[in-house]
Amino acid sequence: MKRSHGFYSKRSRKITKKRRGITTMLRTFEIGSGVRLRVDGSKGALPLRFNGRTAKVIARQGKGYIIEFRDLNAVKRLVVAPIHLETI
Repeated sequence: MKRSHGFYSKRSRKITKKRRGITTMLRTFEIGSGVRLRVDGSKGALPLRFNGRTAKVIARQGKGYIIEFRDLNAVKRLVVAPIHLETI
């Protein structure tokens, strides 16, 4: 059978599966600060197409953060765990 060449066909190679310490899960970000999305494949599911995007922290919701960024002409908001975020 021929191999699929779809959007998620190389997903396992694109996402890094590293063991992260507890400090990455306990990070805090100020509201209004800039962050970069880094998808951590070992913790939860975040769409790979958002990997590497820069965003702005809007608010805190539970253990995660609401972030906002522009995707072409649309403004998108996501609720993301702090393990997927890093400061700019």
